[in-house]
Amino acid sequence: MWAKRIRIPVSLRIQATSPGPTHSLPLLSSSLLIFQGAERTRRHMLSTVPIVGVTCYSSMLPVLDGQVFAVTILDECSQLVEPLSLSPIIRAQSRYLIAVGDPLQLPPIVATPTAVAPAGGEAGPALQAGARPTARHGLARPMFVRLAAAGHPVHLLRRQYRCHPVISQIPNRCFYGGQLLDGCSASQRGPVLPGLPPRLWIDPRGGESGGERGARSVTNRREADVICSMVQQLLGHGVPPSAIGIICFFRAQVALLQGLLNPQPPMNVTPEAGQGVAHGPCTVSEAPQGPLAEQAGVQVATVDAFQGGERDVIILSTCVTRPSHFVGDPQRLCVALTRARCHLFLVGSPSALSQSAPAFQALLASCHSLPGCFSTTDRLPIMEGRLAA
Repeated sequence: MWAKRIRIPVSLRIQATSPGPTHSLPLLSSSLLIFQGAERTRRHMLSTVPIVGVTCYSSMLPVLDGQVFAVTILDECSQLVEPLSLSPIIRAQSRYLIAVGDPLQLPPIVATPTAVAPAGGEAGPALQAGARPTARHGLARPMFVRLAAAGHPVHLLRRQYRCHPVISQIPNRCFYGGQLLDGCSASQRGPVLPGLPPRLWIDPRGGESGGERGARSVTNRREADVICSMVQQLLGHGVPPSAIGIICFFRAQVALLQGLLNPQPPMNVTPEAGQGVAHGPCTVSEAPQGPLAEQAGVQVATVDAFQGGERDVIILSTCVTRPSHFVGDPQRLCVALTRARCHLFLVGSPSALSQSAPAFQALLASCHSLPGCFSTTDRLPIMEGRLAA
């Protein structure tokens, strides 16, 4: 975001436009004139508004030629590779830069391993509470970490407004050094169902992680079955699908859960007389309805894909049955444990996870110390009480 002067709360999102396909010279000329007129209009609008919102890529559009901004606000700066961060900064010719980000969560995704140097950098004292060292050189180190390591002052936004205070306790202690304050109360993050605990650890005994030979991603069918049962119970008691999110550490588990929650009906290639008319992969009469349609509205994603998102209820699938450095990665775990607003349900092996990361160990101890917060069944404890009542 760029600001010429901070006085009027007006924003303008810039999007690339181009003339449509042309089939003749007159049509091409007409389209070009329309496009040039639209560009002039947009340039005029940009010259009259105080705040302009852009992406890093759209900051290079010609419509912004000649524009100068006093302040550049670079949001999610800790998730951007440095070359991409430089584009809006150089383009705006600003006097001031405000970089906003959380280096204790996941860094930029770099597809080429050779672009990532060995770890060994520093993020500054204010950023080191449980953080994994970030690469001193290479694309894995975002500009936010570089500036902090260079001595530029870092201002911590201490107040969190997402998580129930009970949910925020472990991440605050294990990743942020206890510096965070809760901006919402327990009553403001009340249960989606009466009596449902904010934190719940379910041990899916008998589950085994597995995957194709040579594959890095794994699945755990026992965990998937437990999670599907939990989702059905929540939906059956009136919790909307949009309030439920399932976070997995492995892509293969995402695919498994999506298949279980939203099974595809069989193909009806040649419907006979009197049957439903063929409509995609199923007939009209076979379209998913009821619980299946509701389950399809539940978001299932990896930790990386869920960064920045939130849901009232988060179910965390870990898959592993032995200690794992990947699952215990501090930055990935920080994201996974801070997506829930009202309820965090973790499904996984206590012995494997407690040996994978101190945060898992602390979470397990906390769940054991509170009644009704640790279970070895796929039944949500509070629902048994409600049904019995």
